[in-house]
Amino acid sequence: MAVCDCSEPEAFTLAESIRQRVEEYEFVYLDQKFRMTMSFGVATMNETTSLREAITLADNRLYSAKRAGRNRTHRS
Repeated sequence: MAVCDCSEPEAFTLAESIRQRVEEYEFVYLDQKFRMTMSFGVATMNETTSLREAITLADNRLYSAKRAGRNRTHRS
């Protein structure tokens, strides 16, 4: 997901808010309760950052979040 015109702290707060809401949601299917979790990697771009660099950085941070125990948001 891309968010335009916000700082890295704002993007982190948004990602963390989404992560928490997903974690709190419980759904029932065939009489079984299920919960989901998400991990996010947050990176920002400026006029000198290529799209490839930003995606690579966000991807690396995502995998750092997963290695740290999943269901996390990482920005650095």
